[in-house]
Amino acid sequence: MPFPDFPFLQETPWTDWYLLVLIAAVLVMVVTVGPERECYVDSVASMFRYRSSDTEIVYPSGSVFRGIAVFIVSCVSFPLMLCSVEGEYSFESGRGKILLAVGTGFALLFYVIKLILYTSVNGHLFRKQKITVKPSRWNGFFNMLFTVAGCMFLTVALIVTFLGLSRFYSRILAFSVPVFIETGVFYKLKSALFKNKVSGLGFFYYLCALEFSPLALAIPVLMWVLYQI
Repeated sequence: MPFPDFPFLQETPWTDWYLLVLIAAVLVMVVTVGPERECYVDSVASMFRYRSSDTEIVYPSGSVFRGIAVFIVSCVSFPLMLCSVEGEYSFESGRGKILLAVGTGFALLFYVIKLILYTSVNGHLFRKQKITVKPSRWNGFFNMLFTVAGCMFLTVALIVTFLGLSRFYSRILAFSVPVFIETGVFYKLKSALFKNKVSGLGFFYYLCALEFSPLALAIPVLMWVLYQI
């Protein structure tokens, strides 16, 4: 029986480093997320239940070490996905190293900016009694979403790497991750965070400032960087 024609096997022997990082990331994610998979599933499912309460903002409360490990892997999963979509299966090449560094830095910066926005804006709204959920709980929920996004990016990387999808379908698969996450966040914000305590216009301003604007700025910048390298 002939050996499957995997695209990464056509690269240099240094491709082993890409596969090693990818497999290690998957294993760490399985070990850290696996024991609490039911909580992750319930949290993600609650995002698409419109009539929900603030008590449904649940998220895993694991150890600090587990949280740090899953955060690092979630940051690394994004550049691994980029490498697979761009066909860079070798970290020995200059572009592969740049993608790894830029992608990790991009994920880290995006996380920090969103966390600062959530903490400051939600803290102000909570003091004004415009929202019903403590900012710390929403931050925990955001950390859970960041981990879920990391799992989905790793899944995309595995699919693209081993099935050899074209760049067009790979990009569609990659863009489906933020679309899925943001759709769930939209329903969760309206059903649990605000619960009709602000006007429709105020809710729209919140979405533009904390959800749409970061993505609208991040995606073009990332595409420009990828084009430059």
